[in-house]
Amino acid sequence: MSSIDRIEGRGWRLPAKAGGLRRWPGTERLFDGEGMRLVRQGVNHVKVVVEAGARTAAKAYGGMDVRPYGPGTRPARGAGRDPGHAGARN
Repeated sequence: MSSIDRIEGRGWRLPAKAGGLRRWPGTERLFDGEGMRLVRQGVNHVKVVVEAGARTAAKAYGGMDVRPYGPGTRPARGAGRDPGHAGARN
């Protein structure tokens, strides 16, 4: 079970928003004038807001990492992993 599933299961996030987080782009390759780049997008961190007398809510914050990719380079840490996977670093 992913972190997003646990947050949704506790009612801290609306199902539609949790679904959007699961569909986050993940890892893509792009080409520019300098060669191929690996672009990794995912959930960087989650903030849980707890207020007396109010509904507990979770807010997700996205992050993006762009690195050169090709011969002689290493992919970004966690590249190619599912951002919703419980063991993935986001």
